[in-house]
Amino acid sequence: MNTKQNYLENALYNMQVEYCNILKSAQKGLNTDDFMFVIDEINLFWYANRNKIKMILDYLLSNGDCFMHTGASFLDVGAFEHFPFVMLGEYHIIDDPVANFGESLSKLENRNFKKYLNKQIKLTVEQNINIIENHSDIIQILPIRFINNSDRKYSLKASQDAFLSLFKNEKLTIEKYLNLYKSIEDIDVNLKEYCKEIIIFTDTDKNDSLINRFKAFLNKTDIFQSNKTDAEIFMATLVGYFMQAFDIILVCLKYNLQPYLRYIIPFHNILLLAHSLPQDPEIKKILLNAKISYLLHHSVDFDIFKDLNFNEFYKKIKTTGFEDKIKNEITHKIKNNNQKDICINEYGKIIKTNIDYLFLNL
Repeated sequence: MNTKQNYLENALYNMQVEYCNILKSAQKGLNTDDFMFVIDEINLFWYANRNKIKMILDYLLSNGDCFMHTGASFLDVGAFEHFPFVMLGEYHIIDDPVANFGESLSKLENRNFKKYLNKQIKLTVEQNINIIENHSDIIQILPIRFINNSDRKYSLKASQDAFLSLFKNEKLTIEKYLNLYKSIEDIDVNLKEYCKEIIIFTDTDKNDSLINRFKAFLNKTDIFQSNKTDAEIFMATLVGYFMQAFDIILVCLKYNLQPYLRYIIPFHNILLLAHSLPQDPEIKKILLNAKISYLLHHSVDFDIFKDLNFNEFYKKIKTTGFEDKIKNEITHKIKNNNQKDICINEYGKIIKTNIDYLFLNL
């Protein structure tokens, strides 16, 4: 390990200790009406350390072998979600959800949803403390998307363009959309037919019409004010989802990170939107690792981890060549498929076979 790498690793670990202390002192404040000030204090800590964080991202974590847990509220250690996370990559970074929650809260008008998010923040803070106190030698927490919020203008423009491309009218603008469409029925008539099938609103969407799925989403969600039209809600939801996906893609490209995804919405939208980008090796690598991480997370039997020691499991997984075996098999399949990507089910079969073999031989 060279001097620079050693310095940056020490800086990363020391920052974890400092952050943990801030989270502990913040816990009481999260139970008061002033909890937004607590979030500001947390974000101020990250902002003050932004240059150090960017150095760590640029010079320590940029070798293409760092997986970023993102697009999720938190990593649930109690549910053993840290086990599959460390089965891929050399470095493992959680994109701090507390910082991302803070940005969402400041824009929310709905008081009930603010209360829900406050509850989620409390849970996330608890999990962050747990991870830092018990696993910070293997998993670290950094506010990666938060410190890159200046890039959001690119994500917003790309997301709005992607949203408008769903419609038959090629000259549609955001202003025209809001003037022309009010109800979900208006939207349904004007969407491109195939787009109705690729839009999802929740991770539990049923196989139903777009109109029925949207109405089911409205019945479940408590984010929007009652005076919002279907069209405003439809646009805000999809543009928000697309922005999250583009944000993840952009920071992965910027710092040569790999996305670890466990929720269907960011996974689905990253796959959907990445195809509109130049298919260079970096994008292909991001898509490959997005598929592997998502399918791995949903293929493991979490009950197996109950009787395993996490540190011993991590040391063992590093000796098995697990990740290389999966990638070699996928590459071989693609080569035999005339260099065309294989279907997602083929990825799933390869990953499941390697998981089963791994746990038989642990």
